[in-house]
Amino acid sequence: MAKPTSHSKSGASARRRGLIWWGLVLSPVLGIYALLGAAALSDLPSIEDLENPRSDLATALLFSDGTQMGQYYKENRIPVGYDRISPNVVRALIATEDERFREHGGVDLRGTLRAAVFLGKRGGASTLTQQLAKMLFHDRSGNAVKRVFQKFQEWIISARLERMYTKDEIIAMYLNRFDWVNQAVGIHSASRVYFNTTPDSLKLHEAAMLVGMCKNPALFNPRKDYRIDTVLHRRMVVFDQMRRNGYITRAEYDSLKALPLGLDFQSVSHTEGPAPYFREALREKLQALLDSKDDQGNLRYPRPDGQPYDLYTDGLKVYTTIDRRMQAYAEWGVREHLGTELQADFFKDIARKKNRPFDFRVSQAEIDKILSDAMKRSMRYKVITGQAVRQLRAAGSLHREGDARGRDALPLQPRERRREQPRLRCLVARGEGRGHPQGIRHSGEDARVQLEGRDRHRDEPDGFDPLVQELPAQRPLEHGPAHGLREGLGGRG
Repeated sequence: MAKPTSHSKSGASARRRGLIWWGLVLSPVLGIYALLGAAALSDLPSIEDLENPRSDLATALLFSDGTQMGQYYKENRIPVGYDRISPNVVRALIATEDERFREHGGVDLRGTLRAAVFLGKRGGASTLTQQLAKMLFHDRSGNAVKRVFQKFQEWIISARLERMYTKDEIIAMYLNRFDWVNQAVGIHSASRVYFNTTPDSLKLHEAAMLVGMCKNPALFNPRKDYRIDTVLHRRMVVFDQMRRNGYITRAEYDSLKALPLGLDFQSVSHTEGPAPYFREALREKLQALLDSKDDQGNLRYPRPDGQPYDLYTDGLKVYTTIDRRMQAYAEWGVREHLGTELQADFFKDIARKKNRPFDFRVSQAEIDKILSDAMKRSMRYKVITGQAVRQLRAAGSLHREGDARGRDALPLQPRERRREQPRLRCLVARGEGRGHPQGIRHSGEDARVQLEGRDRHRDEPDGFDPLVQELPAQRPLEHGPAHGLREGLGGRG
């Protein structure tokens, strides 16, 4: 039997090395295909879900001139079309988040390879379409293995989204879906909350700040004073990306980065804004209307699928006959009347009370009990007695902070009752008639006193919280026959 030669041994060794080399080269590719196959067979959104992605849309209340009065919402989101979004926002978004957005089909292979080689230090791999897929259909997993699998699911969903929607529609969906914190969900709300404007009117430096927040809205929150420098630096990164991609010149970049943020923050709350009591009364009537049924037990105003409309998520528009200017005059007139006339009379009246601000029928024992209960509900009391620590431990989020002043600096005994006088708040008047109301009705039914604090209780007959602040009287921006309104409300002309 012939012995194997050294040449045959070296040939076999070379074949083994070749197989190993090809195995190393092909195994990642085969692994990717295997994961893509598994992702394709996993629980992905259906075609119907992709065609009609679910979003909670706020119901908008409109004045008679079509401007917004307020909203009912779970998420403060009102969608806008691509044509109602400033080009500044679109350019800044593409330059910063996805430079090749107009070129790829949902997955940027070049960006993916770059992220894999440099471990994400020179930019991420997610395209705008992938980010939209993640926002629409699942939350980011904290598990590394599950997160890798989610990436492959996002690839498949992104490819399907690109086949079903145009690039402009994908950008509009992304901007309408993103949460800019501070109750600013979607570009419409973000424009109004941060700059008191509309999406189509956003200036370049305003658009750059909002796009910069897309990286991490909590980290780049401009409402946090200690993060202003961070927000400015992030905005400068957006400007630099726009310069690199040819959207702005070097001279424009130098001038833009010197601009302040220019915030005009508008706090969003169900209780803030014009006509809060009218909006609350209207909410109850709308809910009753949407729930109403005919004689056969069928909904009077069903959705196309037969289900009742949801006032907080179905994006309804409610047109009212309230005149915006007259409402502003009414609220300004009442604030001025209360602050300059009735407030002084109220001080004189309450000064005669023995137990002010409590009613004379409340005994000293009841007052002491009210103050004691209030003290025990305070965070200071809970910290001293250890209740706060026990609650935090139970929640698994204990965070210890030392207090250099020590326990003796925080008195356990109720402090002396404050003698600040309660102050009247503002009333709300409403317009009368159909179409464009011109009159202001002022009656006990339509005008109420808004009180700070809790509702009326047996132990607080007056219904006042001892610590109440007065609303400043400010003239509306638009001028008109305010003197006649003031006379109608009892004010001086």
